[in-house]
Amino acid sequence: MKQTITEHDVPQFAYGARYLGAGGGGSSNVLELLTKRAICEYGPVQLQHPFEVKEGEWIIPVGIMGSTTIMNEKIPTGWELLEVLQAVEKEKGIRAAAVAGIEIAGINVLTPILTAALARLPVMDCDGMGRAFTGIHMTTYHAFDIPLVPLVMMDENRKSIWIRSYSNEETERIARASVMNMGGWAAIACYAMKTEHIREASIYHTFSLAWRLGRGVKEAREDIHQVVQVLMEELSNSVYGIPHLVTKGKIVELSCDMKEGQLSGSFFLEGRGEHTAEQWEILFHNEYVLCKQEENVRVMSPDLICVLDADTGHPIQIEELEKNRNVWVLGIPSPPLVRTSKMLEVVGPETYGHSFSFLPIESLYKQAGEKRGVEHAAAWD
Repeated sequence: MKQTITEHDVPQFAYGARYLGAGGGGSSNVLELLTKRAICEYGPVQLQHPFEVKEGEWIIPVGIMGSTTIMNEKIPTGWELLEVLQAVEKEKGIRAAAVAGIEIAGINVLTPILTAALARLPVMDCDGMGRAFTGIHMTTYHAFDIPLVPLVMMDENRKSIWIRSYSNEETERIARASVMNMGGWAAIACYAMKTEHIREASIYHTFSLAWRLGRGVKEAREDIHQVVQVLMEELSNSVYGIPHLVTKGKIVELSCDMKEGQLSGSFFLEGRGEHTAEQWEILFHNEYVLCKQEENVRVMSPDLICVLDADTGHPIQIEELEKNRNVWVLGIPSPPLVRTSKMLEVVGPETYGHSFSFLPIESLYKQAGEKRGVEHAAAWD
C-alpha cells in the first residue's frame, strides 16, 4: 500500500480514478493544480488504512458535489473544503483525526487529499462508493446507517448551508436542490463517524488502487492492449475482481438530455472485429448504469461500465461521448460491500427505472455462456 502522497503522485491518483468512475466524476484538472500546490506548501499527505487510526477517533469525509463544468468556470480555492471540515468539527464538538473520501472517481479522489494537506491530517485509504454515483446517499456509509447530517455545504463565495436533522434520502434531496441555488457546485463535509464505523462501512484500498492504475496506465503509453492488461491485473488483485471485455464497436447513435443538473440518455454501438453484427446499447444517468446486447443485459449498476477509447485506452466520460468514435467496453465487478441489499436499494437497476433486480456481471456472463476473463486477454486484439 502506498503510504506517502507527494505532489508527483497527484496525476496518478487523478488519472487512475477515471477508470473507476463509470463515466462520471468529472474532470479533475483544477483540483490537480490545487492539490499539488497544497502538498508543495504544507508537505506530503499520509495515506492510512482505517486500522492504523486509533479506535474512538473521528473521521470526516469530504468532497465536492455539483457540476464540474461550472466548477472549472467558478474555480475553488481549496480552502472551502477545509472550512466545511472545520464547521462539522465545531458543530459536533469534535476534532478529526483523518479525512476520508465519499467516492473514488473524478474530482473526489483528490478532494480528501487536498483537504488533508490543508488540515495537515492523514487521508484514509477507503471510500464509500468504490466508483461514482449520482447521490451522496448512495454510499456504503448510508448502508450501515451512518447519518449524513450534519452536512455543511459551501460555495466559492464562502456562503454556507447547514443541513442537520433529516433522513439521508431527504438530506440528499435538499442538498441537490441547494447546490443548484449555490451556483452549480459546493464543497461538502458529512457522514462524520468514529474509527470503528469507518472500519466496518468503507471500501478498503481504493485510493491506493487508483494510484496503481494511474501509474500502470502511464507506463502503457496509450497502447489499448497494454492499458487493458494493466486494468486486468490491478483490478483482479483488488476488492473489485476480474473485468470482462463486453464488446468493441463504433458509436453510431447518441442521445442525451440535461435535467436539473442530471445528464441522462443512451448510445448505441455497432460491433467491430469479432463483435461484428452485434448491436449494443449503453444507458447512462450521470454514470453508465446499464449495458445490453439487444434485449440481453450484460452489465448493470452497481457493477462498473468502463468505456475506453479504442486507440489510446483512455477512459471516456459521458460528456466526452461522440458519434463515430471507436470504443472498447469493459464490465468491472463492484466491490462486495456495494452489492449488499441495503446498497442495492439505492444503486441497483430499480433506482434507474428498470423492473428487474441486480445480477452481478459474473452471473450474467455465466448465463450467457460467455467467457471473457484473464485467459482471453491475449485474444482481445
